Amino acid sequence: MKEHIAAVRKQTIAQAAERLFLERGFDGTSISDICAASGYSRRTVYRYFDTKEEILYYIVANGLEQLRDRLTDIVQAEQPFLAKYEHICKAMRAYYEHCPVSARAVHQFQSCLILRMSSCLPPPSSGCKTRLLLPNKAVSR
Repeated sequence: MKEHIAAVRKQTIAQAAERLFLERGFDGTSISDICAASGYSRRTVYRYFDTKEEILYYIVANGLEQLRDRLTDIVQAEQPFLAKYEHICKAMRAYYEHCPVSARAVHQFQSCLILRMSSCLPPPSSGCKTRLLLPNKAVSR
């Protein structure tokens, strides 16, 4: 029973943070904002997450796990290639629609890696960070 309560609290905190990250951006959201939106005290939030970044990572991981599970089901299904391809496209679209914070953070991280791999660009210390970030301003849905 305690594990279930902990899981519910953690998910409630993450959902509140995700809404705020979409509205205000990652940098525009404070732990105090997340506490107020989730209805939990700072002590409770910090019991489940050490930092705001850890909340973001949790959101990103959940989105990626949902996408992985859906893609695994599609790939393992006995269907013709074109049917699988169509279902994969639908799964990707659903990921972007239902897990927007995860999708945007992954996209930003991938863009950063591509820039780092390019030999004609300056090293990552010139502004490309390896941690996942969201825009400082609100993101339109």
